[in-house]
Amino acid sequence: MWNMSRILSLDPSRRFTHGITIEDHSLCLSFLSRGMLLKTRSFDLDEHLQLVRMFLSFAFSSAEDMGWDPTITFSHEDINGRQYHFLVDQHIYRTIEQLCDRSAEDPLGRATRVWKVRDAQGEVHVLKDLWLEIDRQEEHVIYERIVADVERFAPPDTGMKAKKCVVDRMLTPLEHCRVKVCDKVDDTIVVILRGYDVANIQSVANFSDTSEFSYRERTEFRSDGPKPNPQRYHYRIVFLEYATTLYDERNLANILHAIVGILIAIYHIHAAGWVHRDISGGNLYYYKGRNVGLLGDLEYAKRVDDHSQKSAHMGTPAFTSLEVLTSSYCFTMPPDIPGYDELDTDEVSLPDLEVILVPAPPFAHNALHDVEAVWWVLVWVLLFNDDAAVPTQNPVLRQELMNRIFSDQYLSMHRLQFFRTPDFGDCLPSSFSPIVKIVSNFSRILYGAYRIAEKDYPTIDSKAEPRFQLQCTRAFNREAMEAASRIKLVPTRFRG
Repeated sequence: MWNMSRILSLDPSRRFTHGITIEDHSLCLSFLSRGMLLKTRSFDLDEHLQLVRMFLSFAFSSAEDMGWDPTITFSHEDINGRQYHFLVDQHIYRTIEQLCDRSAEDPLGRATRVWKVRDAQGEVHVLKDLWLEIDRQEEHVIYERIVADVERFAPPDTGMKAKKCVVDRMLTPLEHCRVKVCDKVDDTIVVILRGYDVANIQSVANFSDTSEFSYRERTEFRSDGPKPNPQRYHYRIVFLEYATTLYDERNLANILHAIVGILIAIYHIHAAGWVHRDISGGNLYYYKGRNVGLLGDLEYAKRVDDHSQKSAHMGTPAFTSLEVLTSSYCFTMPPDIPGYDELDTDEVSLPDLEVILVPAPPFAHNALHDVEAVWWVLVWVLLFNDDAAVPTQNPVLRQELMNRIFSDQYLSMHRLQFFRTPDFGDCLPSSFSPIVKIVSNFSRILYGAYRIAEKDYPTIDSKAEPRFQLQCTRAFNREAMEAASRIKLVPTRFRG
């Protein structure tokens, strides 16, 4: 099973693969795609008819029937590394380097891969290839819906301005397609299994990825929605801009400038009734071509009033809001319950006390959670980078703080305490002091917005403070921006 998983993980041109297990005189055939793992019942090798039939089927099958993707071809032009040619809507894109292979090691996941590519005219773009759940919309459709809603829900005199602000600060879809194999949209049931009904197949033990956890890794940490291995279709999209993630940007001023612009765009997106749900350092970008911040990876974005599908709470845990991690509201005001000495025990009966036990409202991702994720990105930038000219004098203290808030224990009280009162102590370079003030003021504004939104719990009103995103941008004062312009970042090593 591990070998089949490795094949899908390492080779982007493989849609599915087979495996053979032989024990003594018994043979078992396995099949693995991005939708499921199937195994046959073992049969005796002495039953020559079945054995011959199996190997003849392999020998005379087409490349497509053996799991190869005809829209991806291997290039031999560069002997220093593998290059691929991707077909997207009748145009060919040649890979330059792989930017991300997030989730590709999970054999039953989306297998999201991202490349820096070059088109036929020599222009550089970004290509994303993934297997989406059959009930999920394509990213370019989500982009178009967000842009349309931003213009539609903005005040009449500001609609075009709001639309331009959002368009200028999101990755621009250039081309896209649902990948076709033999003139059919490739999916894990109708095409790959030729419509074979697997509903009544006896289940085997779950086959999950055992790769090492990474703070950059997206995780579905609560599955109250779709089945674990849903039907998927193959989707490909090319973006116009090749930009640097905030993970990798080394100019601190560019990072702060990008975050301010992204917060303004998020304000308009939230005002239009949308939430992103997966903000992290890997999908916030700085684009040098226009000196702007860009928001990407809209595949999990949805309207707040869209209840058509229940989905797992998404996010990269390192940047996910505290409330989403716990699926509960953490900033509610304490109820007005009389103290024990104020109670007249002769007059208060059990039914009177029961009215205090208010059922919790259904939890939903809201605008505050998106903005908190941006805040955690900024915290990550300060902790996981050093000033090249004036490094920290206390790397051990910095490592201890990293371990407390960016380890795999994301539900710890350390994160809640740090969010309420962000205290870096003396673990950062002295040159970071003006930016630390940004972090503190940012969290204070956001914490206040949480308290206002949840003051009437169990009623949650995330629009009670409608312009809190713009208020957060005021934390980025001129002094801090000027100080950041003199800082060149170098990455520090995380030792969990």
